[in-house]
Amino acid sequence: MSTSSEFKQLKDKLPPSAREIYQILADEEKGLTTKEVLNRVNYASRTVRYALKRLLTMGLVRKIPYLLDMRQSKYMVLKTKT
Repeated sequence: MSTSSEFKQLKDKLPPSAREIYQILADEEKGLTTKEVLNRVNYASRTVRYALKRLLTMGLVRKIPYLLDMRQSKYMVLKTKT
């Protein structure tokens, strides 16, 4: 099952903030840090962290090390071939 079809099945279980953040991450190939996501949305940092946590636990987003600043992580949607 591809990630986009998983998202379609699970999107009703996600809050609107998580849906919006998922779409932002899906459009960004190289992933974004939490700070970069915050710069693109008008949500509180706690809301963004919660949305990213929900996306991670549902398996829709992957957390990877950000090699330029190891204090941060990047979040990205893994695109699978169908």
